[in-house]
Amino acid sequence: MVDPDTLYVAVRQSGETRDTLMAVQELRRKGGQVIGAVNVVGSAIGRESGTGCSCTPARRSAVCSTRR
Repeated sequence: MVDPDTLYVAVRQSGETRDTLMAVQELRRKGGQVIGAVNVVGSAIGRESGTGCSCTPARRSAVCSTRR
């Protein structure tokens, strides 16, 4: 069951982990709102999530984006 009024958060280091990516796709398919937090800009989870944040720990910086 997916609640469209709930924000789901997908957190992965690489942003390419298949089980998490599949969960993000399923949530979106069922009308869920998903934000992704990953370490790799342009990763699959970052692209699949409508909104995301990419963090680069070595530089201690973060880039957040919103796509609708």
